[in-house]
Amino acid sequence: SACLVGSEMCIRDRGICPYCKAEGARGDQCENCGRWLETFELLEPKCKICGSTPYLKDTFNYYFLLPKLKKDLEKWLEKKESWKDFVRNFALSWVREGLKPRSITRDLSWGVPVPLKEAKGKVLYVWFDAPIGYISITQEWAEKNKKNWEEWWKNNDTKLIHFLGKDNIVFHAVIWPAMLIAHGEFILPSEIPANQYLLMKGGKMSTSRGEALWLDEFLKKYHPDYIRFGISRVLPETKDSEFIVEDFERDCDTYLANDIGNLVSRIFKLFEKYFNNRVPQKGKEGEMENKMWSIIGEKILRIEEYFENFKFRQALQEIIEISQEVNRYIDFCKPWDVLKKDKVSGGRVIYNSLKAIKLLSSLLYPFLPLTMRVLRDSFNLKEPSWDEVKEIHLEE
Repeated sequence: SACLVGSEMCIRDRGICPYCKAEGARGDQCENCGRWLETFELLEPKCKICGSTPYLKDTFNYYFLLPKLKKDLEKWLEKKESWKDFVRNFALSWVREGLKPRSITRDLSWGVPVPLKEAKGKVLYVWFDAPIGYISITQEWAEKNKKNWEEWWKNNDTKLIHFLGKDNIVFHAVIWPAMLIAHGEFILPSEIPANQYLLMKGGKMSTSRGEALWLDEFLKKYHPDYIRFGISRVLPETKDSEFIVEDFERDCDTYLANDIGNLVSRIFKLFEKYFNNRVPQKGKEGEMENKMWSIIGEKILRIEEYFENFKFRQALQEIIEISQEVNRYIDFCKPWDVLKKDKVSGGRVIYNSLKAIKLLSSLLYPFLPLTMRVLRDSFNLKEPSWDEVKEIHLEE
């Protein structure tokens, strides 16, 4: 075969994608259209290191014979009807348009050497080698913990889920499954809930291009849970979305401080002032309690469905709306006024509010783990579970 060479070594060049014509395509893949490229396919290639035009040089490589696995891959992908449409369709179209043998070795001074005498100087292509690490790291963990790694990787009851960005779909939905099918003894991915791109200033976040939010700097200004929450609000689950710092700060103020923080603060103050932190009697639920819990019950069903289908952004929105519903209940009932005259009626409001906060501490845990851990400590609660969510909601 032939490889593009610049700076006297085989490199990942940059150039124009021959398919979508996007600039800045790598010598192994175009991030714009997601196609896996061979280095010699690039148009107007340039060496990333020195900027010169690479030249062709004869060499030999080892190839993965993907065409032999086309039927098996297509049959497997066609059954993945629960996958996101753009993930399944992208992988299927890639398979159906015709698979080609793909080079799995490189001429580089770094990498995992090909373990053959005749392959001296050859290393494995990183995206052929890297997924194997999923198995090897399980083996390492199992050995340290005296477990049998095969109970996961060779067990049909195991669910293998890959969370990734759309530029990795081809490797995890086509190449990696093909490797597993070819081997024949391992399970295949169950779900690949890939996301689209999270943009910044109109372009994809990229550390190599310097267009990114540097975590160490961001953490100096914002609590980790704020960052986790802010990114969850704009997760590009079905289409590209943009992270805008001003919107992030506004969302933290609106939803974290006002809707959730204010809810917890004012109820806990009344709880301490009127009940000395001892949970009041539930009392008989009235129309407002029944209405609130009916709405919350419907939302819990949707949240469960969203979590099951990896729609975390939508799940978070429903959880925020639960906090808003509880705030509406409190604003209508005005426990700060009722408690001055009727401690039993006011206690009912505090009881239901505390119950709702306890519920929120479970639902918000995936998005605000550090903050919710502190909140749950005040209830003497341990790690949350979905069973707990159901128990709190259905509590008599």
